[in-house]
Amino acid sequence: MPSKLKQRRLRRLKADVAWWREEAEDCRSRLLELAGEIDRVRAQIVRVPMPVVVPSALIAELAMEKAVERLND
Repeated sequence: MPSKLKQRRLRRLKADVAWWREEAEDCRSRLLELAGEIDRVRAQIVRVPMPVVVPSALIAELAMEKAVERLND
């Protein structure tokens, strides 16, 4: 029969292994959650309006049309 010291060490070692297993399982589940969130975000389509260069003559023409509309109202 092993000594009490060896038995105590073995119990502590088993407890430590169980604790590390639980920690590893927690980390694994969190990583899987984050992977699912990454997949969900990647599936989203993000539309960003791009700036467009508009000639100043066209801007002036549009401003005139708005002014004419106000006068006609």
